[in-house]
Amino acid sequence: MQAFILQEDFNTNVATAARLSALSGQTTREIAEDLLLNIYSDKELVNDVVLAADNALKFFSAECSSEGTPIALIPSALRQMQFCSQNYNCDGTKKPRKFLKGLLFNRNKSPVTNKVEQCRRDFLCYHLLTRTGVIPVAPQNWSL
Repeated sequence: MQAFILQEDFNTNVATAARLSALSGQTTREIAEDLLLNIYSDKELVNDVVLAADNALKFFSAECSSEGTPIALIPSALRQMQFCSQNYNCDGTKKPRKFLKGLLFNRNKSPVTNKVEQCRRDFLCYHLLTRTGVIPVAPQNWSL
């Protein structure tokens, strides 16, 4: 059975790889390879996650630099992207709760096109919606 990643799961994996890279000093490639473990049929998935995670790190580094915010806050911004990807749509509405979890129920039957570009757009929307207060900041005790 072929299983392809959902966009929201791709976004979460990107935020996770970038966040762990910022915290640990490991490369996004090392982290993406550990995270994905070849469970999806998409052979380019690791490369796409690495590209999108590196883009996210560059974006949040530039954002922190332009605002005079410490670079140490990048993992917090990426945690917020994880929170948003799991709980909100890009229009700021709350996602419905999933009752059936797991790869059998949450997969695409064909690959998502333009995952990396869509992830960039989603993160920008989430960032702006969080800054304007439409999406709340992740609660202190929230985790994946």
